[in-house]
Amino acid sequence: MQKRNTHITDIKAKNLVLLIKARFKLDTYKQKVFGQLFIILTNKEAPEGYHAIISTYPETYDMELHTDWNDYQKFIVERKWKALFNINMTNSLNMYLDTLKKDHTLYKSLYKHTVNYDYDKLDMLLYDLINDNILRDRSLKLESLIQEITTEEYTRVLESTKESIEMSLPHISENTEKEYDSVILNVEPILAPVTGKPVHTLKVGDTIMVRITPDSARQEEYIKIFKLEDGASIPADIVDIKKARNDPYEILVKIDDNIFGKIFEEEYQVKLRMYNPQSDGSRGISGGKSEIKAYSKPKDSVKTGSRTTEIFIVLLSILLTIFFAVIVYILVS
Repeated sequence: MQKRNTHITDIKAKNLVLLIKARFKLDTYKQKVFGQLFIILTNKEAPEGYHAIISTYPETYDMELHTDWNDYQKFIVERKWKALFNINMTNSLNMYLDTLKKDHTLYKSLYKHTVNYDYDKLDMLLYDLINDNILRDRSLKLESLIQEITTEEYTRVLESTKESIEMSLPHISENTEKEYDSVILNVEPILAPVTGKPVHTLKVGDTIMVRITPDSARQEEYIKIFKLEDGASIPADIVDIKKARNDPYEILVKIDDNIFGKIFEEEYQVKLRMYNPQSDGSRGISGGKSEIKAYSKPKDSVKTGSRTTEIFIVLLSILLTIFFAVIVYILVS
């Protein structure tokens, strides 16, 4: 697309909102991935918000960029609510998009390219953000579109559609929270490609390691409660597994009393890390939420056999030192 000449430097002062729509796909014999991205810019300091999704379903890519901006974001939101996405790749993309709020240099570049309608540089920035950090395949194809609307239109449409979106999307957590009279959090499983257990072999009662995703204020609050600020994981018991034809695995796990987590996984062969008391330590659940311990990824701990070997070497060194000291004493005498 061609560049558009513009002298706008501060969209907030001009009462404008700039919307970035981008879709991408990686369609090779090795990997088939499709995604949509929607970023909202209202000021020069940080993005107002974004919606993103990555999926193995080809229809994810079908939404055209020229679609009305509100329908475009609703398309992404609805597919996420229906769990038609790859949770691991989508969460990774969300994590890197979060850097736009912290990395002012990166956001400054994004803002500049968008305000100037510089599609070449904008596409390159988004391409590197997605490909270098997640997909790592130069076969990735990406296209974007910038849309300009007034602040008044953005506010009016957002308010008028917010309630309809919430009413039309039956979030699984709402139903499950009513059933269990508890809190349902978004969590992601910890992967273990070598030693883990395949998703399709999991059963109710298994304990896996999960991480609470920081994708909302409530999620971040529970991350603080469980002391998981450093991205540590925590054990969770599987209490329910659902799998309908052509749908992802839907796994409900129990983290603590009245606190559950939900997992959606498309790949049935992906291996999840199981809870191991020896490497992960005791669960440390003592009744109070604030006292629940966090569990980081297991470090290369020293095994009992290795510790015994170290002690033996130290004792042998001491005995050899004494032996040579005695020999020297005898020779000198």
